[in-house]
Amino acid sequence: MTPSEYVLLVDGVGSGVMATAGYGMLTFGVTKFRAIRACFWSAAIGIGILGIVWGADVNQPLWARLIVAGCTAAVAAMALTWALWSVSDHAEIAAITATGPGGPGGNAEVMGQRSGAVGGAGGMGGLGPGGRGGNAEVKGDDSYARGGDGGNAGQPDGRGGRRTLSPGERENLPTAMWPFGYGGRGANKPEYDRRLQLLMHIRQEYMKAFPDDLIFIEAGIDTVPTGWINKRLEEMDEQWRVTLKDGGYVLPPLPSQ
Repeated sequence: MTPSEYVLLVDGVGSGVMATAGYGMLTFGVTKFRAIRACFWSAAIGIGILGIVWGADVNQPLWARLIVAGCTAAVAAMALTWALWSVSDHAEIAAITATGPGGPGGNAEVMGQRSGAVGGAGGMGGLGPGGRGGNAEVKGDDSYARGGDGGNAGQPDGRGGRRTLSPGERENLPTAMWPFGYGGRGANKPEYDRRLQLLMHIRQEYMKAFPDDLIFIEAGIDTVPTGWINKRLEEMDEQWRVTLKDGGYVLPPLPSQ
């Protein structure tokens, strides 16, 4: 075996091992993405070296060296592009779907005539599990009780847990009863609050630039167009953008720390 053949063999085996390791670690989740990228880059560089070594082998015809080197470089570039796209897709999906389960509902116990009780709903999952719903217990006749909802977990975009519904809201009582008994919410991440401040500022800019739209926006009929918001974010050198869903803005998940 000549030295060049030995280099080609070792480099080829090493590139295959790195590519296989990177692909295998895709199943490990967010914490391994840096290692996965490193493996894919190493594999692509190794494949590129294969082409260079073959192209420098004077024992091969020039036309064969050019074809092999060119094809190897093209394969390395396409494989690396696909691999990095795959990593990015997995990262985005993992960030969005890495949510904890919803919390269990509360228990209900009734002792009496013409009475009822309903346990509170479990909280929504997010970066962690949702909280457990409150229990409801009635002892006596002609009585009714409902437990409070469990707390909602914080979300991948940095927003804290959303306000839970109060028993009055759940039971469709008059709105005067809705402010009583609803659950608190967890704090937002500082970066999320910073983004909220930017969106408020951009909203004020839009309404100042287009005063005829003011009444519709303040009444909640229209929203500030995402095109304006995202263009202003671009002009501010911000790397995140918003989308519109169900009449509200959706912020992207915060980058992993």
